[in-house]
Amino acid sequence: QPQHIEVFYEAVGTIIRADQNAANRNELLGQLMSMPNAQWVDVMARARATGGSDLDTARQLFALLRTNMRTALGVGPTYISQLQNIFGDMLELYDAFAKMVSTAVQTQGPLATHHASVRGMRSVKREILRVVETYLGQMATSDANHVASNYIPPLLQAVLVDYSSSVPDARDETVLSLVKLVIDKFKSFMTSQIPSIIEAVFMPTLAMITHNFEDYQQHRVNFFLLLRSINTHCFEAFFMMPQENFKLVVDSILWAMKHHEPSISETGH
Repeated sequence: QPQHIEVFYEAVGTIIRADQNAANRNELLGQLMSMPNAQWVDVMARARATGGSDLDTARQLFALLRTNMRTALGVGPTYISQLQNIFGDMLELYDAFAKMVSTAVQTQGPLATHHASVRGMRSVKREILRVVETYLGQMATSDANHVASNYIPPLLQAVLVDYSSSVPDARDETVLSLVKLVIDKFKSFMTSQIPSIIEAVFMPTLAMITHNFEDYQQHRVNFFLLLRSINTHCFEAFFMMPQENFKLVVDSILWAMKHHEPSISETGH
């Protein structure tokens, strides 16, 4: 069963994490992931050949990504040696599935987001975000500069473009929590990128949640948590954006303070 496999990889990852020798941890992690990595290469080759939108391929990719996510949860910072093996493939997959979902919505309308094949592709996209999110949550401080320089720029490029161009029902709230985590981890390093993040994520989400107080609840929560992180770690960025965007940020904070959902109102304060 998939759940048993996930528990196994997290448990072995936890055991590997306890080894005090970094070289041993990397070697043991490589051995642990040898079978999933071989399967990953096979499924990715098939996805490239067929387009990858069939449900069987999507399910296999999802299962392998879940295995990686649970391994990252167990093994902690050492997971970076595995992440570098699949990171390029994950971004390729994210971009390809994003384009296929977009094409499906353009040709079949917004209801296409509820079709089984589209749901499968969106699940894979979400799990890619969770793999990265799980690793970043446990990243070693010594790896921060390397990750910030080599992983974050291409990640944000892929994720932000897709989020901005997607229809509301195809926008994943995990994007907001991931961007928040990136800002929390890299702090002022992200200041110069905040205006583009605001343009790609803030504006589209704001349009989704200002019609009422009920729709897209998790987007709302993640949206205001993201805004708080920007305010905490990259405050100077507010003065780098156009005046009309800055006004919308201020209005959003005031709107959050009036929200009837306690968690959102507290975030606004």
